[in-house]
Amino acid sequence: MKKKICLFITATLIMATLLSFSIVVAAGYENEAESVTITILHTNDIHGRFVASNTAIGIDTIAAIYAATENAVLVDAGDTFHGLPFVTFNQGLNAVELMSLAGYSFFVPGNHDFNYGLDRLLELRTR
Repeated sequence: MKKKICLFITATLIMATLLSFSIVVAAGYENEAESVTITILHTNDIHGRFVASNTAIGIDTIAAIYAATENAVLVDAGDTFHGLPFVTFNQGLNAVELMSLAGYSFFVPGNHDFNYGLDRLLELRTR
């Protein structure tokens, strides 16, 4: 169990480092003709709110913004797999499927993403 946690934390740190490195590389260009602007689109604390409402823009809007933004990276900082019945019904699988369809590149789990246990979180990672 400790080995799984260490591997998971290591993978998370590697993803964060790679994302930071990409930003530094893009910012390091001195010639404007060669520079690339990268837009990072970020969500967190969705808690299963994938349908638009008075308090959420909805996954369809997120996906549309991402699709319309050149050189964008879509990331989530967690607390996504637990909350509304839509995601708790199958312990986060609906969230993973929608996020994949929307184009998310990186996901870092929040504390509530461990509510179903580390094994379930690692299982969702492979989806």
